[in-house]
Amino acid sequence: MSSSARDLEGARHFQEQLDEDEVFQMAVTKLVNTMAGTNDDLDVGVLESTWIALDEFETMCEQLDELRETVDDLEDENERLRKRLEDGGAGGKDQKVAAIVEYARNRRNGEDVVKLTAKEIKGATGCSRRYAYDLIENLPAEYDWILAKNDIKQYGDLEIKKEDGTRRIGIDFEGVHSAGCPLNKFTTTTAGEEGP
Repeated sequence: MSSSARDLEGARHFQEQLDEDEVFQMAVTKLVNTMAGTNDDLDVGVLESTWIALDEFETMCEQLDELRETVDDLEDENERLRKRLEDGGAGGKDQKVAAIVEYARNRRNGEDVVKLTAKEIKGATGCSRRYAYDLIENLPAEYDWILAKNDIKQYGDLEIKKEDGTRRIGIDFEGVHSAGCPLNKFTTTTAGEEGP
């Protein structure tokens, strides 16, 4: 029963009519009977109701401990999933980069740099739109051969109009083929295998 369903004003008035010991005895009896689930007519004695209430309280404490363990397990699982999302979801960031390079390689028509939008990255990797934008933001700093939008402008045929605010990256295939980057790592379609 919620406190709003109880007659608090009536309880205050009733308390004023009794002495302190009677109020205390009544409060303890009411508390014990409520906790024990017994009635106020004293069909069950106060001492027996107290033992029943204590049993109920111990059961609630055990349930609370189990609930805390469940919450701890869920928090651990939540942290694991959060870490997985930060690493790029299922497959991790390396597999996302591999999917991006593979997609760009398939779109390539002999040009040195293939530009990709967030929509294309999302389609290639299966990640969320938000994560695709995060990749556009972060990958150029991690890989020399992934170009930021401003870096793409140096390639004449890929120059982006000034009014185009679309965020994108460019995959520089000259950089991918450089000695510093093992191409197979980013063109492998099966995790753990080397590409051709």
